[in-house]
Amino acid sequence: EDGRVTVIPEKEDGKVTVYSISRANGTPSYRGLLEIARKEEGLLLINELPLEEYLYGVLPSEMPSDFSKEALKAQAVVARTYALRRTNGKEKHGSAAVCTKSSCCQGFCPTESYLMKGGNESSVRKVREAVLATEGLVLVFNGKLIDATYFSCSGGVTEDAEAVWGTEIPYLQSVESPGEERATHYVDTVRYSVKDF
Repeated sequence: EDGRVTVIPEKEDGKVTVYSISRANGTPSYRGLLEIARKEEGLLLINELPLEEYLYGVLPSEMPSDFSKEALKAQAVVARTYALRRTNGKEKHGSAAVCTKSSCCQGFCPTESYLMKGGNESSVRKVREAVLATEGLVLVFNGKLIDATYFSCSGGVTEDAEAVWGTEIPYLQSVESPGEERATHYVDTVRYSVKDF
């Protein structure tokens, strides 16, 4: 809305590459290669970024930046592993490896947008430090990237992969997860009238 977009057609299949996009104040709202593709459900925006820069946008979307440095570093390793596994496997989003919905893939918020939404430079530095401190580190099992799924709270115990996806995965087994009773959504209470229920 408040930006300027320069679009350069690259292919005849309706796909174009965006050359640059910036806001009225001159700050870029996207970095890297940005493509817009026309799909049946509307326009699809594809942003291609270097992995580490992508992680700068994932971490603050998936974990509060006031968590400890070690927690942020662990999240960086898991998020990197998740993204790389998706780029090396079957793409479930057409020509994109991941989407920006945390309920589907991983949340993502570009640094500039994070700052515009109330984030601060101190948090940005903390996230970047966590990503850089773990650069190149991934999780593997038998020499292959793991399916690094994660969540904010398991309610005190995780579930076997087989019970969730119907496939046995040796490294995704049910384990106790103590300490979660302090998590924000460990217990949520909702009240309904008998009629509404």
